[in-house]
Amino acid sequence: MEIDQLGAMAVKGELSACDLDKLKEMEDNFTELLLSTDPKDNFTLTEITDFKWNPVLKNDYIKTDILNKNKTKCQ
Repeated sequence: MEIDQLGAMAVKGELSACDLDKLKEMEDNFTELLLSTDPKDNFTLTEITDFKWNPVLKNDYIKTDILNKNKTKCQ
């Protein structure tokens, strides 16, 4: 939940350089947790019969590292 909250603030440009570093570290730690645990511990699968894949791709995902690229370094 904290990653989502800080991410929303990063999109708005409301995080300091140090807070951006904290967010990046939290995201990296969460990624490592997901990669190092058994998927059965993290996800529940339910079979959906007669499912039709109909993706709507917009490629409009906001990259906070790009939005905040001109921030100074954390001191």
